[in-house]
Amino acid sequence: MMLYTVDNTQPGSKVLLNGREVSHVVMADTSKGKLVRCRTPLRADKWRKRVLRETLRGHVEVITFHASTSC
Repeated sequence: MMLYTVDNTQPGSKVLLNGREVSHVVMADTSKGKLVRCRTPLRADKWRKRVLRETLRGHVEVITFHASTSC
């Protein structure tokens, strides 16, 4: 169980919420079953300073792909 963010995951990782892939994820907490994602299409708040985000809850899985070292 771990807290995944953009900083500590590899490119190409997939985030699944209740078995469905979710895109534009900013943060995923597998122990609490919670993820934060940017809305699509991207929208800013009324002061145009922050991107609007939404919190989704359910069974969260993060699948990371490691580069194979086959010769």
